[in-house]
Amino acid sequence: PEHRLTGLPDLIEGYFVIIDPVYQTQLTFPPGGSPLNDSLYELKGLLGVVLMNAPIEGTLSEKIGNLEASCSEPSSGERNCTGGLRVLYIDRCPHISGPLPNNITSLKLLRGIYIDETPINGTLPPSFHELFTTSLESLSLIKTNLDFTMQSLFNHGPTGPAPCRTLRVLRLAGENITGRLTGSFDHCRELEEVDIRNSGVEGPLPALKLQKNLTVFRLQECRDITGVIPPSYGNNTKLEEFEIVGSPNITGPIPDSFNNLKSLRELIFRRTNLSELPATLEALQNLTTLELESNNFTGLIPAWISKLDGLHTLRLGRNNFTGWEGGTWEIPPALVHLDASNNKLPRIPPNWRRIKTVRRLFLSCNHIKSIGSGWG
Repeated sequence: PEHRLTGLPDLIEGYFVIIDPVYQTQLTFPPGGSPLNDSLYELKGLLGVVLMNAPIEGTLSEKIGNLEASCSEPSSGERNCTGGLRVLYIDRCPHISGPLPNNITSLKLLRGIYIDETPINGTLPPSFHELFTTSLESLSLIKTNLDFTMQSLFNHGPTGPAPCRTLRVLRLAGENITGRLTGSFDHCRELEEVDIRNSGVEGPLPALKLQKNLTVFRLQECRDITGVIPPSYGNNTKLEEFEIVGSPNITGPIPDSFNNLKSLRELIFRRTNLSELPATLEALQNLTTLELESNNFTGLIPAWISKLDGLHTLRLGRNNFTGWEGGTWEIPPALVHLDASNNKLPRIPPNWRRIKTVRRLFLSCNHIKSIGSGWG
């Protein structure tokens, strides 16, 4: 489920190679580790390579193209295929470096590429985008040394981007990832998850008009993203998690259309310059986490928050809220964590004396002079 790979009816025809010495304690390596041997590329029927925390040194070879499926057509006319690399997973392998081989694009059954915290470097193969037209469903490039723009990833040319038919999960992190989000993957209709962190991407937020299956959108520490949140995001009604953190040039309101996102479980805006809350989000009864800390919100904390029956965590700290809307501001019935510190709140609502569900309550650094008596 984590990788969301589907349609693998012939997995029984091959096998995975998994090397993870943290959990496979029976594995032993010579001092200094082992080389990444070319014999890996001669394995027949190989479906996946998983290297995690492995003391293996070397570069990925162009011989990776040998891991394409082997097919035969017997006299019956039924085509039989074995092998064909589906998954390449390299995580926290500090001695594997060099560029991605050009021949990786010849793997027409490749469903997932995950290269995380591994110093793969250089630029992407020129035809890398072709994988999005044949098979690749999940791409994760986290803290590598790869240097590319969003436009080069999706091969934007004079006539527009190359087709993107299969990509469902996009996870990117790294300062060497640059370019504009706008228009870069707008044509990838099958996207279900977009997670971009600590990158050099810039410009306005993507439109997300065609991504009707999108369930997760996260943008963290992308400081050069600018502008407002498009109201059209309210049409992405399958969204379950929406997060923008550390983008101080995001301004304006949270659109009223977010009240249409009834599948939302987490809504997080932190360290932006957003300044206005929507009229209501009362329809978001599946919401468990609402984090709005370290923004530029002012005025009264709205009463509609009280009506979010499933809310567990509410963070409102480090804004400029000046009070609670209404005479009695009710605690949401399932709330466990409430942080409204570092605002300009003058009082605690009088009906808060007996709070049944809240376990952590933070109200420091406000203008509250007295909490009164009768707490318990």
